[in-house]
Amino acid sequence: MKAALEGVTHASEFAERAIARDSANDIMRRLMAKTYFDVGEVRSSLGAQSKASERSGQEQWLEARQAYQRSLDLFLDLRSRGTLTKEFAGKLDEIPRKIAACDAALAKNDRPVRK
Repeated sequence: MKAALEGVTHASEFAERAIARDSANDIMRRLMAKTYFDVGEVRSSLGAQSKASERSGQEQWLEARQAYQRSLDLFLDLRSRGTLTKEFAGKLDEIPRKIAACDAALAKNDRPVRK
């Protein structure tokens, strides 16, 4: 799981640099949205593997939620530009459910996690 996290982290850093050079590059925006989704998947898996009361688990769920939200924001932006491909259209329905799962996992903890 650690290798997966390193891989998606590296991919997100690459996509962010590419978008910084050309913010109108929709191919890179799609890559970044998909990469953030993948970060959310890895982080939520790590959170699920931790005990709910463990701070590290809560931090994983929070990171997952933030990654899913970034992904959703980018996919919504692509849709508003008219450049969201059919391949990713289903993510607009899937991601809010993933965010809700993160919120539910975070709510189980008695101790608040700093954002």
